[in-house]
Amino acid sequence: MPIARLTWQIAALAAALVGCDARTEPRAGAVAAPATGVRIVSLSPALTHASQALGAGDAVVGRTPWCQAGQAVVVGNLED
Repeated sequence: MPIARLTWQIAALAAALVGCDARTEPRAGAVAAPATGVRIVSLSPALTHASQALGAGDAVVGRTPWCQAGQAVVVGNLED
């Protein structure tokens, strides 16, 4: 039985490595996010927190009453 398990593990590793590719150019049809002028309206405190954790906290311009986003305007929530 251990040989079958090892075979599956090797197959899974090979499949994962086949999907990896070192590209220096974006794929054809890939859409790049603009570096400036990005504005985020977050209707979920979890998404607001995630955007802050990813370094886009300054781009949050709208939020719910429960979000901790500094100077962002309260635009409502999903219940209204």
